[in-house]
Amino acid sequence: MRYSLASVALLLTLMFAFPSCKKTYYCHCDRKTVVDNDTVKSVLDIYSIRDLEEDAKAECRYYETEETYLNRYAIVYHYCELKDDDKPEVEVVEE
Repeated sequence: MRYSLASVALLLTLMFAFPSCKKTYYCHCDRKTVVDNDTVKSVLDIYSIRDLEEDAKAECRYYETEETYLNRYAIVYHYCELKDDDKPEVEVVEE
């Protein structure tokens, strides 16, 4: 009984000492706007996500959106990659 109470106390102490493994991750998204099979605009977006790694990966993923660009139908491709390093200096490049 004495050992079980000590192990429960140790377990509770560890649970409160390390409440979560949340970390800041950076999602690097290269957005390419394509009109008639030509890339007309390319932008690099970086935003931070403070969460568990699995949840951050689920949020930072590839996806596509449909938009209009200069009154023409366009598809925007979001090529996203999760990184946990420091946020680098970003230069926005438009073509």
